[in-house]
This record gives sequence, structure tokens and C-alpha cells, in this order.
Amino acid sequence: MKRVRFPIVVKRGSSTVKIYRDRKPEGIYYRVVYYTRETQKGEDENEKTISKRHRMNFSDLQEARNQAEAKASWLSRLEGMLCGFQEVTVTSMRER
Repeated sequence: MKRVRFPIVVKRGSSTVKIYRDRKPEGIYYRVVYYTRETQKGEDENEKTISKRHRMNFSDLQEARNQAEAKASWLSRLEGMLCGFQEVTVTSMRER
């Protein structure tokens, strides 16, 4: 059996979603993490970009992989749809 190394990186286009493994006394769980970036107008009419980290927890690795693939595809499609517009509300951001 091949050893699984973490974090697992799921890529679709330029979008990246990562799966981390965490251990607690209750057992092992898997965390799916992705980032979105939102552009908002401030009080002084200047636009500012806010990055948000989204996390979901799963007890099954296959379920976490399925959700990570779905989110990566969604982020990639969303990024493609909004690519030509000036006011982009949500795009993917790579973890640094």
C-alpha cells in the first residue's frame, strides 16, 4: 500500500485546494482548505481586497477528496467566468 503524504494538493486550472490530516484523541480527521478573495468598496470609495480562508472537516479521506475536487472545480469555473470583468468579487488565491 502506498503511503499518503499530507498536505494533499488538488489543482484545477490555477485554483488550489489542500487537504490536511489532523489527529485528536477522538480519532483522525481531514481538513479541506481553500481561499477566496473579495473586493469591497470602503467608506472612502477606495477598493480593498479581503482574503478569506474556508475550512471544512471530514472523518473520511475519500469524502474530503471528493469535496476538495468539487471546490477546486468551482473556483476554477468562477475564476474563468469573472476573468473579463473589472469588478471581480471572488477568485481563488494560492496559499503562500
